[in-house]
Order: sequence, then structure tokens, then C-alpha cells
Amino acid sequence: MINKETGQEVEPIEYGIDAEAIQRQAKMNLMNGNREYKKLQDEFLRLDRRHDFVKINLVQTKMRHMENQEVDRLWMLEMEKRKSIRGISNLLRQKDRREYDHWQELLAGLSFVMDMIDFTVADINELLQRNNIGIKLEKFKEIEAARELAQKLTGDNLSHSKDWHAQMWMDESDRLWEYMKERCATYRRKVDRIEARQEKKDHKD
Repeated sequence: MINKETGQEVEPIEYGIDAEAIQRQAKMNLMNGNREYKKLQDEFLRLDRRHDFVKINLVQTKMRHMENQEVDRLWMLEMEKRKSIRGISNLLRQKDRREYDHWQELLAGLSFVMDMIDFTVADINELLQRNNIGIKLEKFKEIEAARELAQKLTGDNLSHSKDWHAQMWMDESDRLWEYMKERCATYRRKVDRIEARQEKKDHKD
């Protein structure tokens, strides 16, 4: 199978796709819903295998071509499912409920990180404004890229899900932000003490 985006040959198993199941589904789809394929199949069964080798090969080639096309179509559909949060969620829910629950927790974590970025950027911009620096942090391309990536990964799935509770979310975000500021301040004090000790030692030497 060729990945149309990269042009590279890839195996369905690399994406967690059951290739044999795809092949079975492709043949079933053709048998149940494709008149041309059914006609070729009936013709193949009627041919005398002892004398009609050319016709048999021709019919088989046409059938394989149709099967391969249907396999490619189903394979690409499975790939598309893995390109959205909703699709991945559905796949994980079907495979393993515990893994699905962990996935939801990680998505929540990513969304909390987005909130932390927003809070941090807002506070930094206030600091820059107070000191007349003349620039806002959103203007840095690295910050914009990080925010766009996180937004692309989570999308609106969490905020529009049936178990979304906006007030609870905001309360948790506020608590996390306050905790993060405390830990950052603690980290900076530790660094300052280490540097002060090192400076004192260097001065004695």
C-alpha cells in the first residue's frame, strides 16, 4: 500500500489495521454490492478450467484488480479514522476500554496544557506591557506553532463532548495554574540559591 501523502510503501499493520479483515471485507462488499464483480465471478465458475486458460486468467485479473481497488478504498478509510480525535477515540473504545479511558485522560491533560499556555502568555504579556517592551508573546512563531498543534490535536472534541462540565474544567484549570506558579517560584528560588553558593565559592577561590 502506498501512502498518498508521503509516496512511501507502508504496511497496514503499521497503523494497527488488520489487513486480512480488510481483504475479507473488500471481497464481501464486491460480492454483495457490485454487479460487475458478481458477473465476473459467475463467469469464472462457468469456465471450463481445462480448456479456457486465457479467459480464466483474464477474468481472474479483472477480479483481482477490483478487489485491490476496494482494499485500497477501505484501507484509506481506516487511515482517515486515525487522522481525527473522534476516529481514534472510537477505535480505542472498541479495542480496550481501559486504554480508551487513559486516552481521554491524556486528551484532558493536553487541553489543560493549552490552558496553561494561555494563562502563561497572558501573564507574560502583562509583564511586557508594564515594562513597555513593545511586543506581545503571541507574535513569536514558536508560541503560535505550539498552540496550533495542541488545538489541532484536541480540536473541539472535549468541549463539545457529552461529559463536558465547563465550570468544573475552569476550576481545575485555575487550581493547576496556581500550583504551577508555586512550583515555578520554588524552582527559581532553588536555582538562585545554587547560583549564590557557586558565586560565593568562586569568589573565595
